[in-house]
Amino acid sequence: MQTTTTYSVKTLRTLQNNYYVAKAANETVKSLENELKTRVLTENEFYTEPGESEPATRIINPRSDYRMSDADFERYLDLCHALKPEFGLTHPKENTADCLTSKALKDAENKLLDFGVIILPETPEFDRTAMDKIRNHWKYRGEMIELICKL
Repeated sequence: MQTTTTYSVKTLRTLQNNYYVAKAANETVKSLENELKTRVLTENEFYTEPGESEPATRIINPRSDYRMSDADFERYLDLCHALKPEFGLTHPKENTADCLTSKALKDAENKLLDFGVIILPETPEFDRTAMDKIRNHWKYRGEMIELICKL
């Protein structure tokens, strides 16, 4: 019986570590991409398309890059793509930086959730089918992962 508990704790720690590493990689890549985009927007002038009631304004925040014209957006992507090696990013031009790390993060989360189901005690109140809801709902998924990481 003691071996099973030790094995479970070891497995839990491994899954937790894998999750933390995947999350750190994902956040790092997103941060690097944000720095890259900020640099491109600072060094080059891109403007929003003028609307009916507002004039064109300069875009300095990467979160507003969707507001530029299609032609400007293509030029913006080309400039960002040219700087990717300098920032250590290797994702394709048409994708965001986390396209390569988000899958690893999702896999680590799923494995952690799967293990959480295994270690949860069997009770009449606990319905294993409820785990599908927890696994797929954005709010409950995050809460469950946080709880499993606290074990």
